[in-house]
Amino acid sequence: MSGPAILHAVAPGARTPVFSSLIWSLSSSASSSHPAFTNASASTSLLRAKRVPRVAPIATLVTMKSLGGVRGMSMARRMQKPLDQLPEAEALERLSTLVDNEHKQPHDPWASPMETLDVQIPPPLFDKHLGIKDSLLASFQNFAKNAISMRELADASSFPHLKKSSKWSPQIFRARSTSETVWLAPWRDEFLDIYRRAYTAAAANDKKASRRYTTPEFGASLREALPIHPGKTYTYKWKLHDVIKPPRIESVRATNGHWGRAEPVTGNRLFVNVLVRFESTQTLHVFDAKTGALVNGVGVTAPRRVLEYLVFEKRLWYENPWVIRERMYESSS
Repeated sequence: MSGPAILHAVAPGARTPVFSSLIWSLSSSASSSHPAFTNASASTSLLRAKRVPRVAPIATLVTMKSLGGVRGMSMARRMQKPLDQLPEAEALERLSTLVDNEHKQPHDPWASPMETLDVQIPPPLFDKHLGIKDSLLASFQNFAKNAISMRELADASSFPHLKKSSKWSPQIFRARSTSETVWLAPWRDEFLDIYRRAYTAAAANDKKASRRYTTPEFGASLREALPIHPGKTYTYKWKLHDVIKPPRIESVRATNGHWGRAEPVTGNRLFVNVLVRFESTQTLHVFDAKTGALVNGVGVTAPRRVLEYLVFEKRLWYENPWVIRERMYESSS
């Protein structure tokens, strides 16, 4: 998969190009690849990440130590295979084994990596590439899946800022609304704050903050995407200047991610992915690490318009903040 170093997408009526991540657009490796997803392929960013590999929902959780001997090693190998690649009976058997041995694990089994859920960037209602019928169908499917997940979230009392959240409320149909009165309004504010903190931390090489606001893979890919030059050492300062449009939640997915016999101590059992659209202006200043002087021609010193789609995840049985797990791209075909 190959593509241009900077992917340009001119929005209707826009006078300037829109970039899909400022940092990735400047990456020395940006010319070699960009993520390809089932329903999304091209867009724009000042930090342009390599695609973070999707990981099996449950990695090697039952170790040789916990199960003992050769049998334990054989079980560990089978556990590495993604559940969706197994026959249903074997997948259920693996899950049952995990639950039965939950207390024997050296680490929390419900903290293991999980696959990205089927979040999607809904196409325009009259997408010229898909056609009216397919674009309407794709939009309706996303709308329906959003509503189902919102219903699950409401039923599990996943909105602590609300005194009551009925699963029959019309609010379950308003996931994509940018109104301040919808249930997800506080989430949007939180996502914007995490977006700013995560990218600022990546540019500043603040590893502690990166670990707090991104998955390890995504945080590393952000840092690796910063522009470099052989024999030169740079420092960076990323800044979000203006939010052109309010962050919009495009897709919400929730599923059971905690199968322990006992109820979680806090929160509920849901694993949640949220796909968020950000449109803003950003800069990335690059400095010589030795002299502190601004390096001309390497960074982006004038605010540049950036359009970006990021997937946030949270395990609602922990009190940890949301983290960014990967980027997605609008379809260009």
